[in-house]
Amino acid sequence: MFHGIGKYYGGKAAGYACVHLQWENAETDFRIRIALDDHVWNDQLRNDDFADWTDAALSGVRYALQHDPNKHGHFLVVRVIGLVCDTIPRYVAYAAVVATWDAIGFIPCDVDNTSLSNWTASTFEDWKHT
Repeated sequence: MFHGIGKYYGGKAAGYACVHLQWENAETDFRIRIALDDHVWNDQLRNDDFADWTDAALSGVRYALQHDPNKHGHFLVVRVIGLVCDTIPRYVAYAAVVATWDAIGFIPCDVDNTSLSNWTASTFEDWKHT
């Protein structure tokens, strides 16, 4: 099993998100899902108060896998860390992409990073932070 951690830190504006991912390399099966571990930071997600964060994390994993042909195995988002005042879905999606790339060993080039920034800005532009 491989592990990946992705973080988003806001530039001039505040913002933070962290996603932990596990990847089990299984040649015969493909799936992406949320499988929250017992860490205290996940307590806020277990009661679906932040469903937009988990939805964004899954979207980020799917996006990350478009950039690498190695699309097999089980991808599990095991932890999503954010701050109520500083985290929005696009930050979570960004962190999930970075976590996925970390787990599969994909090293993004400048074009990939620019594409990621553009994707998160456009895809999650209308998502509201609650």
